[in-house]
Formats: sequence, structure tokens, C-alpha cells
Amino acid sequence: MLMKKGKKQQIISSLLSAFREVYRTPFYFVVMLSVALLIIVLNVIIPNFSLYFGGSSFSVLWQIFKGTFATVSTFFIVTLLLSSFLAGIVASLLVYHLRYLKSATPAGAQGFGGVIIGAIAPTCPSCGIGLAAALGFGGFFASLPFGGREISVLGIRFLILAIFSLARKISVKTCRA
Repeated sequence: MLMKKGKKQQIISSLLSAFREVYRTPFYFVVMLSVALLIIVLNVIIPNFSLYFGGSSFSVLWQIFKGTFATVSTFFIVTLLLSSFLAGIVASLLVYHLRYLKSATPAGAQGFGGVIIGAIAPTCPSCGIGLAAALGFGGFFASLPFGGREISVLGIRFLILAIFSLARKISVKTCRA
């Protein structure tokens, strides 16, 4: 369905307005980066948990971390980075919204679902890298028609919807409850 030009401009305007309002405070930028980095790091550490906490030196751990990205496809690296970044945005918008508007919203639930799917799905389920395999879903995702890629895309879609929904809630000055 095509969107009218005025409606599209209104959505973009509310998104930019919310970003200006939220990210003028450095704390929310730190929240965004922290969540994004946490998701990336967890997707690398969880499958290699015993290696990281088995007494290896820092240089060995760093090589394992870098090597993880060499063993997965470009699609999974891109979706991991994209969903991590989007999850960070959702988290910072949600923290802002909950702190200053003091109300839970359906967008918050949608965002949480997107963060969970985004943390689990953007990894390589067939080779056992990431949180999906650690939670026992690697085989299931690998058996899907596109090898689990559709779950990654779904998670990214949820995150984008949550960002737009939260941005609208932030830019429309609703009363503080």
C-alpha cells in the first residue's frame, strides 16, 4: 500500500524530532551503543564460552573474536550489526520514554520482542554460532526454507516498527502520567 506524501513526511518528521529530543542527552547515546555492543559480544562469546573463560590469554581471546566474523557469511554479519544497532536505538528510545513519560506502551513490548529476536536470529544457526544455538534453536532455524535468514529479517522489521512507534510517542507530546 502506498503512503501519501504528507503522511510519509509526517512520519519522518516525528522520527527526526524524537531523535533530536532523545539524543541531545549523551546518556541515551551511551545506552544505544552499550546495548548494540552487548548483543554483538554475546553473539560471539556464548558459543565460545569455555574458550573465553577457560584461562586463555587476551590475545588468544581477541583472535577467537576476530575469527568468528571470518567464519560467518556477509549476510549474518550485516544482520548482526544492523539488528544490534537497531536494538540499541529501541533500548535508548524506550528508556527515554519510560523515564520521562512513565508509561509502558505497546511499542515497548514490540521493541522488546524485536530485541530478543534480533539478539537470537542474526547469527549463523547452521554452524552453531550465536545465541540461537546456545538456546537450542540452531537446528530449527537451519531447517527453515532460507536457513534462518527469515527470522533475522523478521527481527529487524520488528525493531524498525518499534523505532517508528516509539518515535511517534516521543514526538507527540503526550501528557506525563
